[in-house]
Amino acid sequence: MIKTGFEEGGDILSHQMARRAYNRTSNSRNYIGKNTLSTQAGYSEGSFVSEQNEFRARLNYSKAITDKFDVNALVGYAAKQYRSINTSASTSGGLAIPDFYTIANSVDKPGYSTYRTN
Repeated sequence: MIKTGFEEGGDILSHQMARRAYNRTSNSRNYIGKNTLSTQAGYSEGSFVSEQNEFRARLNYSKAITDKFDVNALVGYAAKQYRSINTSASTSGGLAIPDFYTIANSVDKPGYSTYRTN
């Protein structure tokens, strides 16, 4: 956060600016063996990336016109940018080779999905 200000002849001018950024990345892998509640073994994996940027600015102005009258003004601006990408893949129809957990080992065509927001 940046804050600056000055006073000159009864005029006061100050401003404030701030920028914040957030980033998050996560990956997951899920294994389903055939000796579980599921009737078919399977495998899935995915990744999630999230980014968020914020920018805020504020400008204050104050001027004393007389002992009993002054003028104050405040102008502000805020902006956010958000982006996320979610990608996943999973086997379909079980595993062709038992206990070999990879997407390429899918009996049927694997399922793929990608989701993006800006």
